[in-house]
Amino acid sequence: MSLTCNLYHIVFNTKRREMTINLSHETDLYRYLWRILEDRKCKLLRIGGIPLTMFTSLLTCTPMYVSQI
Repeated sequence: MSLTCNLYHIVFNTKRREMTINLSHETDLYRYLWRILEDRKCKLLRIGGIPLTMFTSLLTCTPMYVSQI
């Protein structure tokens, strides 16, 4: 294990690419994901999306394995 800084761009899609992310819940979903990333010592650079896709860009600079993210 070593100290590395990695930049990830992660794209989540809804099941069967249906428009299931309600706009009224979108902000809560982003906050939930942000909290998870903070708990794992990741720095969230950007988050956004559309009703069927969510995009995140995050930076990790801690000693960890990729499987821990």
